[in-house]
Amino acid sequence: MATPRSFEVPPGEEIVSDSRCFVCGLANQHGLQVRFFREGDRKARATCEPHDTFMGYHGLLHGGVAAALLDEVMIKAVLAAGKLVVTGRMNIQYKKPVPLGSVLFLEGVVVNRKGRLHLTEGVLFREKGVPLVTASGTYVEVPEGDRDRMIMSLRSG
Repeated sequence: MATPRSFEVPPGEEIVSDSRCFVCGLANQHGLQVRFFREGDRKARATCEPHDTFMGYHGLLHGGVAAALLDEVMIKAVLAAGKLVVTGRMNIQYKKPVPLGSVLFLEGVVVNRKGRLHLTEGVLFREKGVPLVTASGTYVEVPEGDRDRMIMSLRSG
C-alpha cells in the first residue's frame, strides 16, 4: 500500500482517521468512534453521544474524555487541510458540566499558523452559543522523516 502524501479533503467530506484511535477509530470497540468532517477552509466538526462507559461523576462525561474530544477536533481541523500534526500543548476550560445521554457537538478551527506550528481553538456544546468546554491548542507538523510510520493506519472517509 502506498503511503498517502496529502490528507486534505474537500469541505463536507470525512477527515481521515486511525482505525484504532480512542476517539475516532471505528475499529476500536472500546473507544468513542466519532466521525469528523471538514467545514470550510480551517474548521472541523463532529457530533457524538457518549454512553455511560465514559462517565466521571454520575451522569456526567469524564473531564479527560471531554479533553480528548477537543484535542481530536482541533487536530482534525489541521489534518483536513493536509498537514500531519501532533499535539504540542492544550489549554482546557471547563465552563459547565457535560451531561451524558444527549448529543454533543464539537467544532475545531485553525486560527493561525507560525511555521510548523498550528494554533487552534475548539468548543464542545449541546446548544449553539452555549459552550460547555473550550480549548486552545498548539499542534506541531510531523517532520517528513517520521510521517510514513505514523500514517500507515490512516484511512479516508
